[in-house]
Amino acid sequence: MELDFKEKSDFKRLVSSINKIVIINPLIFYRIDDKTLELISGRKRIEAIKTLNELKAKNKKILNIPARILSKENDLDSVYLLAFKENTNRRI
Repeated sequence: MELDFKEKSDFKRLVSSINKIVIINPLIFYRIDDKTLELISGRKRIEAIKTLNELKAKNKKILNIPARILSKENDLDSVYLLAFKENTNRRI
């Protein structure tokens, strides 16, 4: 992933969109074990929320983010395929 994605216009549009309508697509995590989750899809959305929360007053911050947690019973290859499809669909 590009290191300077926060400077790109797509990221700025994402921040603006989340500010107006919040997040529609949940973040996707994969459960590694009982204490560990791996983020599969949603890094830019998390960074956009962090950016917004830095600008918002304390009582206006985004505190709840929709998320989907895939259990460790899921085949890891299919989890990464899902992430690839989600990212590809978002770029179309």
